[in-house]
Amino acid sequence: AMRCVGTSATMTSGGDSEEQARVVGEVASKIFGESISVSTVIGETLRRSTAECDFASESELLIRSLEVYRELKSRHAQLRSEVQASIASAERGEVTPLDIAELKAALR
Repeated sequence: AMRCVGTSATMTSGGDSEEQARVVGEVASKIFGESISVSTVIGETLRRSTAECDFASESELLIRSLEVYRELKSRHAQLRSEVQASIASAERGEVTPLDIAELKAALR
């Protein structure tokens, strides 16, 4: 049986990946009341996907935060509009069947 366990990145920060898996296994064993071996624990590695920022002041941080908020709000409005247009199109019966082969080719 498969059992999914989500953990916080701060649950274990010391040691190598095997030591971290051992700690996660011990905690999962306590939670589920059965032995969870190290070999069944799936680890993770983190990679920064955003630029690291060093703000000179709180004002600079707040200004950038507002800019990002406005960008996200605008993108959200655009996506909402696109979804509403797609729903309206589907309700009118203007649905195009999904071409799986075309989709696969586009994703290659």
